[in-house]
Amino acid sequence: MAAPLPGQADAESLERLKALSLQELTATTVSLAVKNQQNLQEAAAAAYVISNEEIRRSGMQSIPELLRKVPGLEVARVDANQWAISSRGFNGAFANKLLVMVDGRTVYDPFNSGVYWNEQDYPLEDVDRIEVIRGPGATMWGSNAVNGVINIVTRTAQESRGALASAGSSQEEPGFGTLRYGGQINPNLHYRVYGKYNHRDDFHFSDGSKAADNLDLGRAGFRSDWTPDARETLTLQGDYFNGTMQQTLTGADAAMPLMSDRTQKQGGNLLLRWQRTLADGSRLQIRSYFDHASRQQIRLDHRRNTFDFDVQHSFRWGNHYPTWGGGYRFNSDQLTQKLALLSFEPDRRDLHLFNMFAQDEWRCSATMSG
Repeated sequence: MAAPLPGQADAESLERLKALSLQELTATTVSLAVKNQQNLQEAAAAAYVISNEEIRRSGMQSIPELLRKVPGLEVARVDANQWAISSRGFNGAFANKLLVMVDGRTVYDPFNSGVYWNEQDYPLEDVDRIEVIRGPGATMWGSNAVNGVINIVTRTAQESRGALASAGSSQEEPGFGTLRYGGQINPNLHYRVYGKYNHRDDFHFSDGSKAADNLDLGRAGFRSDWTPDARETLTLQGDYFNGTMQQTLTGADAAMPLMSDRTQKQGGNLLLRWQRTLADGSRLQIRSYFDHASRQQIRLDHRRNTFDFDVQHSFRWGNHYPTWGGGYRFNSDQLTQKLALLSFEPDRRDLHLFNMFAQDEWRCSATMSG
């Protein structure tokens, strides 16, 4: 059977598009508001979703640039390699009231009291959607979700099969590129692997001199999805990054550089998620991840290890849809001081956090008679 001509394929796609209802055309899922998949229009929150199609058509090269598309979100560039992102005011490089997650894994850094946005340099071709809630979400997600929540959801391995190569160059980014390959071991087990490199050049001061704030960062990762049956899914994914970031430290007068600080950074994470739809229609999810980060600076060295484990159960009870669960997180920070002017006491901290949550969504249908 011959393949349809491009014009015929476009005509068929247009006809299928015309056959969709208004609800189907506007159907976008979001999982932030109630920790379950639901239609964006049903979410009881100021939610916004950047879809994969929007990402592909935007031509942008980083997640912070994409977040500029979100209404009400404050996105500012601090220098060539750092961003300040927040919602509802109080924006800054150390804004600690915005929770950011990647596939449910928290990327907030307790020591920095913020997010290292230059480390969240994932291939945009593999991002399925970016969900944003502007406003309080701490009831469901924790203390950092005061002004908003951002969840970056990557595509499944089934959706990224085949080879992909992309590269480019610009004035600010002289070189960047991505290599990715996805395949399947058997009909139920799919995988993908990727590698990405990005170099961002220095900004310049008003006199034309370089600000010494360039970035060289490479990262690699993988994801595998196993679906033994229609009710069960097991996902294993991980990432590793390594690079250098340069900054110019200034005093009260920003035009008078004091010293150049070059940071060597590396880290990685491993996430395991299991989901199962039970016989009664309820859903059980178990997620666990380990995250390590290390940064060596001229002033101090910082190492952080995070282990997180949580369980979530959702079910239906009449017109009620309860969701409940709990979790445990262990966070360890260790500092090595290099300058006598600085002192941290203690230089190591271990933090154990336990949490439990429960919510109920009540859906009722009302009838109207004339």
